[in-house]
Amino acid sequence: MRLVYLSPVPLASFAQRPHHFVRWFHERFDAQVTWIEPYPARLPRLADLRRLRRPAGPPLGPDWRGAPWIRTLRPRAPPFEPLAAGRWLNRRLWSGLLDGIDGIDGIDGIDGAGGTGEISDLGGFHAPDHAQTWIVAGKPCALAIELFRRHPRALKVFDVMDNVPAFASGRSRRWLERAEAELAERCDRLVVSATPLAQHFPGHAGKLLCVRNGMTPPARPPLSATEPEAASSQDEPGGDLPLGATVFGYLGAIAAWFDWDAVIALAQRFPQAVVRLIGPCEHRPAHLPPNVELLPGIPQDRVYDALADFTFGLIPFRIDPLTECVDPVKYYEYRAMGLPVLSTRFGEMRLRGARERVAFLDELGQLDLPALARDAADPAEVQAFREENTWARRFEPLSAWARTSAGR
Repeated sequence: MRLVYLSPVPLASFAQRPHHFVRWFHERFDAQVTWIEPYPARLPRLADLRRLRRPAGPPLGPDWRGAPWIRTLRPRAPPFEPLAAGRWLNRRLWSGLLDGIDGIDGIDGIDGAGGTGEISDLGGFHAPDHAQTWIVAGKPCALAIELFRRHPRALKVFDVMDNVPAFASGRSRRWLERAEAELAERCDRLVVSATPLAQHFPGHAGKLLCVRNGMTPPARPPLSATEPEAASSQDEPGGDLPLGATVFGYLGAIAAWFDWDAVIALAQRFPQAVVRLIGPCEHRPAHLPPNVELLPGIPQDRVYDALADFTFGLIPFRIDPLTECVDPVKYYEYRAMGLPVLSTRFGEMRLRGARERVAFLDELGQLDLPALARDAADPAEVQAFREENTWARRFEPLSAWARTSAGR
């Protein structure tokens, strides 16, 4: 079994759904993996210049990114793909990469470009021709379309993780919508990570599968379920909190979708608590309350150590076309540690409530926070959550589908 995975995020970035899928695929099928790094599929913007000036942080990717079973390819691509001339140029720049992937697949591309079964110049590997090949596109782009087109015998999966066209505007947005529609047409299985994303593909119900996000279970036990007592609002300004140090914590990227107004209001309501934000930060207000901590991103293997210091997990996202299609991984990681979740009402989060140990930031005045923390930490409930929401459980339906498709 072989996997060619065109990723929307770099391999060295903080572990996200693409990393977890690739690791599951390797472990499930003892597969060799070719990871294709993302390249710009939209026209450049002024904000890109600010990101280029920002110093590069330490690599946050998984510790297996240098393993012998995975190889990384980096397409050359000037940022003009939405233009016909840009796509023409990129196809010529990709000729060696595409020929190498033809070799991985063990079959000829439909244009007659044959492969040797090996891509020594691209750091690849040899695999026998009888092995099955999957091509998974994690983002809409011209290279994904070309891979699907050249390999009709491969199992082709389009994994839609975000409303990607909403990240762009104008010509870039129109191109991404067109690319998304073509991949949906060409793929064998169309996977969406959140319920609202399915509404973008009304003509493909027969191949649609909703695979929500999940988590890697922590090795450490859940947080203590001892019953916290409420601190009197007369002694603690801002209302009742569990006794001891209270940390409202967020772990993840802080970008345009981050609701700073909600975070600032929380910090002001509970000035005796710490609001701890961990992750790469693209934008922050000029002035923050003194109890707000901003910390850099951390590698995946330290996530649960950081969460162990939280009392509540935060998911403060704005409500917009991007977040309306999101099922946040951090919800699963927070709950796997027995944390209650305080969220804004967006995407999949608005479908959750007290049963899922979720409360909303717009109802803080009505919440019994000590009871919320106590109930969320029930050991049996947390253990059941861990078992039911692993990445392996999430992706296993794709394994069953692959078995039924193997003989086609």
